[in-house]
Amino acid sequence: MPGQTETEWGVIWDTLPADFPVYEGAIPSEESASGPASANLVVDGVDPSAVATWTDSALSDAGFTITGGQESMEDGSIALDAVRGTDCRVRVTSAPLGSFTSITILYGSSCPNP
Repeated sequence: MPGQTETEWGVIWDTLPADFPVYEGAIPSEESASGPASANLVVDGVDPSAVATWTDSALSDAGFTITGGQESMEDGSIALDAVRGTDCRVRVTSAPLGSFTSITILYGSSCPNP
């Protein structure tokens, strides 16, 4: 069973379930990590807003309700918050990283085990 980690956002699983929607072409990247996460990914040549728009739709299709986000922050990053059921919370942040976009996913500990 995967471990869990305490973050400023809350307790998260250290991995994602196999069926969690991930932007096509995104690959794991520890270099983009800015702290604990369920997944740290990068994708080349895609704008953070395109990743956020796709993620919004993909999470909705997976039964999540978007509860906040799609607003660009000062550094150009976009964080989407979503919930499925009453307790399963996720946050997906896309941020510019040179020609890449980093994608950080926090998969809440109240979600089903990955």
